[in-house]
Amino acid sequence: MRATGDSEDRCGGAWILILICLSITGCRMALGGNMGAEPWDAQVYPPAMFGSSANSPDLAIYWNCTRPDPTLVQVNGVAQNTSGNSVRFVRFELEGLDAGGKEVSGGQGSLRANVLNLNQTSSFSIQARTAGTEDRFDLHYSYKVQGFADGGSGSDGGFLVRDVCSPTQHRMHPPRP
Repeated sequence: MRATGDSEDRCGGAWILILICLSITGCRMALGGNMGAEPWDAQVYPPAMFGSSANSPDLAIYWNCTRPDPTLVQVNGVAQNTSGNSVRFVRFELEGLDAGGKEVSGGQGSLRANVLNLNQTSSFSIQARTAGTEDRFDLHYSYKVQGFADGGSGSDGGFLVRDVCSPTQHRMHPPRP
C-alpha cells in the first residue's frame, strides 16, 4: 500500500511546474521578450543612426564618417547579413588617397563578431591618421561565405566603396544625432 504524496504524485507536480514554466517562456517570447539577450529597443537598427550605406551580395553595411580632430578620420558602422549564408571574418581597410590616386594614409578594422547569420548585425570602427593631402577615402571590405547558396563550399568576397566620407554619395538620409 502506498502513502499519499509518494513519488508518482511528486512527478505529477513536477510536470505541472514544467508546463507552467514553458507557458511563461512562450508568452514572453510571443510578446517580444528575448530571454536574456539585449532588449529589442537597445539593439542597433542601422538606418536609424547611420547616414551612409552600401550593399554586396551577402552584406549591407551602414556607417558614419567623422573627423574627431583635423588629423584623424573615423568610420563607425555596422554590417548586417542579408543572405541565407553564414558570413565570416569580415575585414575592413580604409585608404586615404591624394588627388593622383596614391594611398597616403590608412587604417584597418574588423567586425566585433566573427560570424554573422541571417539578419544579424555587428559593429566596426576604423581610424586613420591623415597626411593632410587626402582627396578621398575608400573603404575596402572582404569576407568569407559559407552556406546554402554556394553548396557549403565557401567563397571569398572583396568589395570597394569609393569616397566613403563624401557628403553626397552613399547617403540614405541625414543621420540622427
